[in-house]
Amino acid sequence: TWCGDRTDPALVGSTLADERVSPDAAWRAWAVEGWGIGSQTTLSAVDGDRWVGMGVCIVLDAEPRTAKVFAMWVEPAARRQGVGRGLLHALTEWASSTEAEELHLDVTEGNTAAMDLYERAGFASTGHSAELRPGSQFRTLALRKTL
Repeated sequence: TWCGDRTDPALVGSTLADERVSPDAAWRAWAVEGWGIGSQTTLSAVDGDRWVGMGVCIVLDAEPRTAKVFAMWVEPAARRQGVGRGLLHALTEWASSTEAEELHLDVTEGNTAAMDLYERAGFASTGHSAELRPGSQFRTLALRKTL
């Protein structure tokens, strides 16, 4: 998960305060060069000159048969308009073009809109749950789908 805006502070993996300290150059490098843990694609959904959504998919060097979706986020005003579905479809297509056999992601428990999106896209629970971030009262649920 990704650091959302002020409307989603409890549902994402990092806080707005934590992410605000990163300079713009670091964000650009992250989007272009990746995180250094595997082959990566970073996609954004754009409306005019503003980003309304984003998602990242990485085929992990340590697990080349597994791709993982990170940083899925859609601006609140753009939700329920197909932005998330389009991003997830494109990330799935990219993962399918690699050697990955499964696609994994984590969703915050209680985020029913995101859970509905992922279930409609063919993801199912692995049964594994974890703390969202250290000290958080929220938990994530691991999901996967076969490619």
